[in-house]
Amino acid sequence: WPANQAQAVTVLIQPAHASSSASASASTSELTKPGVLSDVASKPLFIAGPADWPRLAKKMRVKHALFIRTDGTIEVTRAFNERLSWEKPVSPVRVIE
Repeated sequence: WPANQAQAVTVLIQPAHASSSASASASTSELTKPGVLSDVASKPLFIAGPADWPRLAKKMRVKHALFIRTDGTIEVTRAFNERLSWEKPVSPVRVIE
């Protein structure tokens, strides 16, 4: 059942057997209230890929999203980046407006 005042993080990870040419998306995460919105928001961002996920996140009004490219580059929305605390220095990180 739904938790009151809770947040959910949905993480999608490309299967290990998928070829890197099939998708430039290694992983996406988004932070939102639990439930349908969490599921609905994460999948389109993952499918959109590195070139289009920022535009789609804005269109869907997802303010807290993180995208990891297959080369290891981390892209994160400014709002989500402000909430993150990295245990170790992480590089490269690209903040998306």
